[in-house]
Amino acid sequence: QSIFRSLRVGGTINEPIRLLNCGCGKTYILEDGGHRISAAYALFRRTGRDIAIPVRKLVADFP
Repeated sequence: QSIFRSLRVGGTINEPIRLLNCGCGKTYILEDGGHRISAAYALFRRTGRDIAIPVRKLVADFP
């Protein structure tokens, strides 16, 4: 079962979304974070229930 489908029906988010803060000042979503955010938002729009999404932030130590 896909992550998106699981979250659309109200499944929990166990794995954190991984963000990379680049030395250039930009932030990138790694792996399937975009699908998790989209699914959580779709669930919110449908049910009004908000979901806490865990986030792990990785910071690049080079300029």
